[in-house]
Amino acid sequence: MLDELTRDCKTPQDVEKLYSQMLQHMINRALEGEMQAHLGHERHERRPGHP
Repeated sequence: MLDELTRDCKTPQDVEKLYSQMLQHMINRALEGEMQAHLGHERHERRPGHP
């Protein structure tokens, strides 16, 4: 999987850009998990009795 992700990286700047994108994605996933745990349901999931 790592080989596939880094296949187009030709320069250190390419690696830095990929790292930044991956980090942002991981942060977003972590925040979504935190909100799901805090709210008790997944994003956009309707709970019984709530419109």
